[in-house]
Amino acid sequence: MVEIINNPESDNIVFKILGMHKIWTLRSKLEIPRSSIKSVVKKTNQLSGWWKGWRIPGTHIPYFIVAGSYFKNHKRTFWDVTSQDHTIEVELEGFTYDNLMIDVENPDEAVKVLNSL
Repeated sequence: MVEIINNPESDNIVFKILGMHKIWTLRSKLEIPRSSIKSVVKKTNQLSGWWKGWRIPGTHIPYFIVAGSYFKNHKRTFWDVTSQDHTIEVELEGFTYDNLMIDVENPDEAVKVLNSL
């Protein structure tokens, strides 16, 4: 699970990784410039399927957890997904990752807030 910290006084949005997810993703947070966020959409059923890409590094137990950095189709994606219903996809530009696939407590609110930046 990821907590999104939107400080209006900062140029960055902080994606804070919570609990055991820090171990699975090998990260505690991501700080992303507001200008790098292109679009945000709610996703479902992201745990289905077994191939998410090459792990560099990360954790993957099919249908249970996808976490960490993955490379597929010339794109680098950060994953932290353990739920079928709380996932959002953040499309990025000019950042280390091309996408974030993350679980948040309230995906509808997260999409609304991040798309309004």
